[in-house]
Parts: sequence; structure tokens; C-alpha cells
Amino acid sequence: MTNASDPLSLHLPISGMSCAACAVRLERVLNRLPGVEANVNFASERARVRLQGESSTVQDVVAAIHKVGFDVVEQTLTLELSGMSSERCAERIQAALEALPDVHATVLFASSRASVRYRPGVGRG
Repeated sequence: MTNASDPLSLHLPISGMSCAACAVRLERVLNRLPGVEANVNFASERARVRLQGESSTVQDVVAAIHKVGFDVVEQTLTLELSGMSSERCAERIQAALEALPDVHATVLFASSRASVRYRPGVGRG
């Protein structure tokens, strides 16, 4: 089990970098955020970011990335669900998914499917 004092690790796919200098510039900007330790890799187009404490949030990191002119690529996942017996089940599942950091979900009882938009790589540890 984790608690609020545990560091939050982000492994974010970054789009828009055209050279190694872009990665260096983004890394410098991210490391200026309070409580942030970042490493940006141009070749893999990924940023590894650790957030310690509550000084900076995931939203702060994403905003800083956007401000420098890059983007964090969102992904969409479609899930087939079983066991739902009513619209209320779908509403509860959607609420649980949207309680996760930076997740937007739509759960449809009629089709037994969920569409989940998220920023990959967000997790504790």
C-alpha cells in the first residue's frame, strides 16, 4: 500500500521533439518544478519523472511540457466488460475509472464496453 509521501513515477510518451536539444530543454524545464526529478530521452521520446511530495502535480508536469511546445500523447483503450446487470453498474465502473489520475472514461451498459482515455505511464513507486 502506498501513501501520499511516496514518490509518484511518471513514464510519459512525448511528441513534438525534433532533436536532442529539445529533450535537454524539456528536461531542464521539468527539473525546475518543485519536487520534480526528470530525465528526458529523445531517442525513445519518453520522459521519466518522479514527483516527491505535493509541491508539483501531474497536471503541473503536463502543463510545463505543453508550455515548452511538446505534448504528452494520450491513449485510448476499449474494454469489453461482463457481469454488469444495470445502468447503475456502468455508472459505478465509470466513476471508479475516473477516480484514477488523469483518466476519462465512458462506460456503456448496452454494449458492455468501456472507452478509457488516459496518459500512459502514471503510477506509484
